[in-house]
Amino acid sequence: MPCQNPSALELPVNSRVEWRTTLTLMKSWVDSANSATTDFPLNNLPYGVFSVGDQDPRCGVAIGDFILDVAALEAEGLLTLAEHPVLDVPFWN
Repeated sequence: MPCQNPSALELPVNSRVEWRTTLTLMKSWVDSANSATTDFPLNNLPYGVFSVGDQDPRCGVAIGDFILDVAALEAEGLLTLAEHPVLDVPFWN
C-alpha cells in the first residue's frame, strides 16, 4: 500500500548527518577531490554523461572538479568492462 504521507519517510532534521562528517576521505591524485567541501571525493564518484563544446556526449565519472572520460579509456583499451565496448554510447543504462 502506498504511503499516504511521503513526508513521514523523511528523517527529522536533527537526525541527519552529512556524509562528509562521517567518512574519512580517501586520498586522490586529483587535488580538488581531497577537499572536505567537494561534492565528488573518491568516496562519492558520480557517473554521468558529459560533453565539451561541439563534441558528442559520452560517459564520464566526476572526481573533484574534473571528469574522467571513461569512454575514452575504453576506446584506448585502458578500461575493459566486457568483451565488446559498452561505453561507446551517450548513456549508462
